[in-house]
Amino acid sequence: MSSNQSDADIQRQDLLETACEALFEGGFKKIKGLLEELDSPDTVEGFQPDLQGENTKGVVYYFVVETEVTLARLETAERIRALAVHAAEHGCQCVIIVPEGDEGVAGAVLEEHDIPEDNLDIWEG
Repeated sequence: MSSNQSDADIQRQDLLETACEALFEGGFKKIKGLLEELDSPDTVEGFQPDLQGENTKGVVYYFVVETEVTLARLETAERIRALAVHAAEHGCQCVIIVPEGDEGVAGAVLEEHDIPEDNLDIWEG
């Protein structure tokens, strides 16, 4: 693994922890995540979101936490597509969380891979 991938994975883990804290502070409930202290998120269409929770209205959200480097991976686009399609079909919401300034990179990935943007948001963390 190159140092760039290692740095990206560390950045992604930090962003995941920050996002999880923000969900708790934002009133989300039934939060699951790929963190030691949480239950694992549900597998959806063969993929696991990084975080999962319900907002105050009971809408289920699937969160994918990525960096500029991890967004370039084909498997990331496949995972986002599966979660986005599932969200659109089941009245859920899919959110891609990226570092501040990387919203355009995430948007380009959606466009490049024809990922449907219904029920899909990009949040900068």
